[in-house]
Amino acid sequence: MDFTYYLGVLKNQLPLKRHPVGDQSAEEFGIIMPQTNDWTPLMDEFVVQFKGTTEYDRLISKHLGSNALALIKAVTKR
Repeated sequence: MDFTYYLGVLKNQLPLKRHPVGDQSAEEFGIIMPQTNDWTPLMDEFVVQFKGTTEYDRLISKHLGSNALALIKAVTKR
């Protein structure tokens, strides 16, 4: 489900049921969590260690594009 549709479902308190029939094995998903939750310290530690790696640059470039990677590097001065 597209994230904007998901937000609409939550906002309107509609029932939501997962149907794995449409899942594709090639799809890759991320997670969305509130900024204040008990996972925050663990996620912060992971991001700090992962952010400066070649793998991080590769994934940002692959999924968001080389312009996004250049912008992130310019803003974070790394």
